[in-house]
Amino acid sequence: MLFEVTFAEMIRRLLLVASILLSSIFLKAESYRNVSVSLLTVSPGTELYSLFGHSAIRIQDPLHGIDDVYNFGTFDFDTPNFGLKFVSGRLDYMLALNTFSQVYQSYLWEERAMTEQILNLTSDQKKKIISLLEENYRPENRFYRYAFLDDNCATRIRDVIEEGLSDSTVFSSAKTSYAQLSYRQLLKQFLTNYPWVDLGIDLAIGLPSDKVTNNREKMFLPEYMKQLVEASSLKNGEKLAIQSRSLLTDIKEPFETVNFITPISIFFAILTLSLIGFSAKQFSRIFSAIFYFSLGLLGIVLTLTSFATDHDALRNNLNLLWALPFNIIMFRAAGKKAISKFSRYYFFSVGIIALLLLALWGNFPQQFNNSIIPILLTIVVTSIQISIQRYVPLKEKGTAIKKKKMFV
Repeated sequence: MLFEVTFAEMIRRLLLVASILLSSIFLKAESYRNVSVSLLTVSPGTELYSLFGHSAIRIQDPLHGIDDVYNFGTFDFDTPNFGLKFVSGRLDYMLALNTFSQVYQSYLWEERAMTEQILNLTSDQKKKIISLLEENYRPENRFYRYAFLDDNCATRIRDVIEEGLSDSTVFSSAKTSYAQLSYRQLLKQFLTNYPWVDLGIDLAIGLPSDKVTNNREKMFLPEYMKQLVEASSLKNGEKLAIQSRSLLTDIKEPFETVNFITPISIFFAILTLSLIGFSAKQFSRIFSAIFYFSLGLLGIVLTLTSFATDHDALRNNLNLLWALPFNIIMFRAAGKKAISKFSRYYFFSVGIIALLLLALWGNFPQQFNNSIIPILLTIVVTSIQISIQRYVPLKEKGTAIKKKKMFV
């Protein structure tokens, strides 16, 4: 009888433990039922680093009073050698955690629009995404090496969502009607009112930026991240975004370009000045020396950014075909009254390269900025002035010297 009681008590306790475990599992599942995971998209700002907008993830848990925002786009301006590290591709960004109230007030002050898309997730998927974010927020994982086109504040969120869904094709399989656009062309959509920034980016980025992008690759830009979250569906056919709403409205006045000092206007003015050199020889020498010295400096900068950087987007920069770093040596010859045969061949070759680039405009592997056209024309003009007008064959030089001595 004692054995029977003990056995019955054991069964009762096992059932109690099982009941507690099942209740715990059920409560955990229920606790995530009220949690929402959403994508926040912020409109472009006016600072250089904010021209393309911003993405973040919002986690809401009303039962526990949680309303946090995970932001992969944070960097420290006080980082030693900030500018050098940014250009060389060695600047670390980090995952920041703020309350939604802090984020809201920040963008309200900046007068930038904010939209929210609540994701259609199961409790397990919510749990997995939150665990991934918490793991990424650990001090040893918080920092990452920023890469503008493929590892930034938007792509990190894309990767977290894909891993949380255990579906790497959720975005690539979205039905869209996007045109065949390269990374460079996508960037230009946000730079219409910033011609100098557009020029700077076109000068800096190389051939990798002219790759035509697929849906997933387009998500390096927050606006396309938002659009593709809206267009994507889950494996069961349901939409990924179950609700979209505006949290802040952009109340800034539309930006209008009133400054006529644009790259193309300045460069056409330079072209006009170069034409004066056909009749004013001394002016031509001074102008050519300054012009080729400037091209040489630009060539050195582009060489360093192309070869001494960790930014893949800056590599293989074909702007170096016309912004030759050798010009930093040859600019002295460009300013002389008479040039050597070597200098003649050099500047003649430079002019031919410029003519070829103009002839192949629009059909080149790398898309050049349109404002470069007057610069290429200026290279053609000055190369003619230098290689034809100022070249004196060696025999003629000797004859000229002898004649001079006869009259002394």
